[in-house]
Amino acid sequence: MPPALSDVPERVYVPNSDAGTLDVIDPRRLRVVGRFTVGAMPHHVTPSWDLKELYVTNTVGNSLTVLDPRRSKPAKTIPVDDPYNLYFTPDGSKAIVVAERLQRLDVRDPRNWKLRRGIRVPWSGVDQLDFSADGRARSRRASSAAWWRRWISTACGWPARRAWAGCPST
Repeated sequence: MPPALSDVPERVYVPNSDAGTLDVIDPRRLRVVGRFTVGAMPHHVTPSWDLKELYVTNTVGNSLTVLDPRRSKPAKTIPVDDPYNLYFTPDGSKAIVVAERLQRLDVRDPRNWKLRRGIRVPWSGVDQLDFSADGRARSRRASSAAWWRRWISTACGWPARRAWAGCPST
């Protein structure tokens, strides 16, 4: 565990999609220690790139609920379209909001959450993204490697034929 996280209490966060709430569980005591209303249809809880915040993706609520992990409480709400899932590029310079229902991957600036570009996905079901240790992007659900390579080139602002090892900072 990084030293910067030594004062963060050990917690398990469970989105309750039907209720629009988030349960906070103390795993040592096996008890729910908090329950908060978030947005409509929360699906995932994602740590920020720097591990300072947690984000609850509220798909139908079109929002991200920002959690303070030190207090285990919501801090603010950020409006974004259809956030089913959320990822950060390996260097932390970009946030990728998976808008599964809209069949779109939205590249956002994680400092202010402004949309940099939205990229339409030509098939349904893109919802799980990963970056390998060398920074190359891949997707567990996107079946077309050629399409994925074009997407990451577009998202990072590179020519399609560039050899790439991860998104550069901009």
